[in-house]
Amino acid sequence: MIIAYGSLCIFLDEKERKTFLDKYKDKPCVLVEERDHSGKATSIIADNYHGMYAVAEHLVRDHGYRRFTYLAGPHGNTDANERRQAVFDVMNAYKVSFDESRVAYGDFSPCVQQQVNPPLTTVLQNAFDMGYMAMIGAAELCKGKNVIPL
Repeated sequence: MIIAYGSLCIFLDEKERKTFLDKYKDKPCVLVEERDHSGKATSIIADNYHGMYAVAEHLVRDHGYRRFTYLAGPHGNTDANERRQAVFDVMNAYKVSFDESRVAYGDFSPCVQQQVNPPLTTVLQNAFDMGYMAMIGAAELCKGKNVIPL
């Protein structure tokens, strides 16, 4: 089973997330956009922390920017948490004043476009490649092989 968990969990609270994953705990499972903490599934997830760290560091180090507002994803979302932590770590490393008051939260949906002007800087994640890796992982799990989380 392949579960696009990162997209799904945006709409679930912590208890609902656990309940949802518990339903499939005995099935071979690939989680897309989430880390498996049970040890029973495999994960396909972007390197959110290092990708965001590189973007934020580029803006601070190479362009000299010092005043930021960061639009984060929802609380409890792994992608959002890792990216937000990277931004805080860059600001700390470069001694840029930055605290929680400079963070706004969205939900990764098009519904936030009215609040965002000008357009956001984004980093492309290849969904096709992630889906391809998930299919390979699921096929290997069905063959009874252990799949190393990516």
